Amino acid sequence: MRHEHNFHHYGSVDALTGLHNRYWLNHTLPRLIKRHQRNGKPLSLIMSDIDLFKDVNTRYGHLCGDHIIHTVARVFSEHLRPSEMAARYGGDEFIILLPGVTLEHAHIAAERLRHNVSEVTVHMPDGTLVPTPTVSIGIALYLPGENANDLIAAADAAMFRAKQQGRNRVSE
Repeated sequence: MRHEHNFHHYGSVDALTGLHNRYWLNHTLPRLIKRHQRNGKPLSLIMSDIDLFKDVNTRYGHLCGDHIIHTVARVFSEHLRPSEMAARYGGDEFIILLPGVTLEHAHIAAERLRHNVSEVTVHMPDGTLVPTPTVSIGIALYLPGENANDLIAAADAAMFRAKQQGRNRVSE
């Protein structure tokens, strides 16, 4: 029984960040959507991407890139409310689920996360200081008739707009 619990836990947790992983997200988001269809409360989704991450990996190496991913995940975890859930979507992308949160309040939450990431000082384990990361964030509100993929695609499109507008910003 204990082994089964550990498998379930580690099967839904990203090894690098300690956040939920995409497997967890693919099972949780459709259930959240069904719940919000029943109760009529809003459901918002934040999608975040580390700005210029490919350049960081090229210039400083993948170990540094991993350290920045871990640091951004830690900042997100430290600044989430109890009802908010973060997952590593893949690579340097994160998704945060905000049940019961309107688009207006999701924007406030996203700005809070963006600001906190931009204020962090990142040191490698050997003490080397690396560039402070920034994130571009897209937010979307679940609309009736959408599925999980639609909601993620809407947030992804908003995130792309944030990058086009100069990075280190939030877009709807």
